[in-house]
Amino acid sequence: MQSFLLRLRRVIYVHKEYFESTKKLVETIDRIDTTDVTKATTLAKYLQWQAEQHGFYYKESLPIDIPQKVFKNKISPFEYNKHSGILSKYYYQSGDSYIKKNVPIDYNDAFSLLNNMILIAGSVVWVSFGFNIGCEFGGHHPAVIIKHLGKGLIVAPLSTGIKNPNNSRQIDVSKVYDFEERNRFTDVTRICPVSVYRVDLTSKIGNVHKTKLQEIKTALVDYLGK
Repeated sequence: MQSFLLRLRRVIYVHKEYFESTKKLVETIDRIDTTDVTKATTLAKYLQWQAEQHGFYYKESLPIDIPQKVFKNKISPFEYNKHSGILSKYYYQSGDSYIKKNVPIDYNDAFSLLNNMILIAGSVVWVSFGFNIGCEFGGHHPAVIIKHLGKGLIVAPLSTGIKNPNNSRQIDVSKVYDFEERNRFTDVTRICPVSVYRVDLTSKIGNVHKTKLQEIKTALVDYLGK
C-alpha cells in the first residue's frame, strides 16, 4: 500500500509540473507578436528546441545509440594498432590499410571504440548546443573535442567565417580532416561541457591536427590566466 501511494504521489507531482510548464508555454506564445517575423522565427526555434529536449530526456534513459557508419570502412595502421585487440575482429589488412569486414560490430566493442577511438581529443563532431539565450552559443554546429569526460565532453564550437586577426581568443580552424575546407574559427570563450547524447553520430566526423588542438588549449589557458 505504501509503495502504491508513493508511486501515486510521483505521478501527481509529474502531472502538476507538466500542466504548469504547459501553461507557461501557452502564456509565452500568447505574449509574442507572431506578425513580427523575427520574433515568430525565434519562437519557432525555441519550440523546436523544446521538442529536441524531450528527445534527449528519453535518450538518456537508454544506452547511447551507436550507428555502424560511425566506424570508417578504411583505417590506417596507426589507428588499427592502437586498438588492434578489438579491431582485429572487424578489420583485415589490405596493403598499407585495414578494411572493415562486412560484420556488425558488437555493441560492447562499439561502445569501447566510440569512447577510445572516435570521441577523443582532436576529433570534430556535430553537436546540438540547443536554443541560445542572448549572447549564448546555440544551434547545430561542428565542435572540436578538447577532452573526454566519460558521459560528457569538453568541446570548442566552430563558427563559419574568418577569425578576427586582432582577437587572440579566436583560433583559425579552417583545416578539418574529412570535412570540406572552408573558413572556420573557434572562440575559446565558447568552450563548454556537453553530454555525449548531444553528439550527432549520424553526421560526418573529422579531426584536427594535434598542433591545432594544442593551439586551442594554449589560447584557452592564456585567456583564463588574464
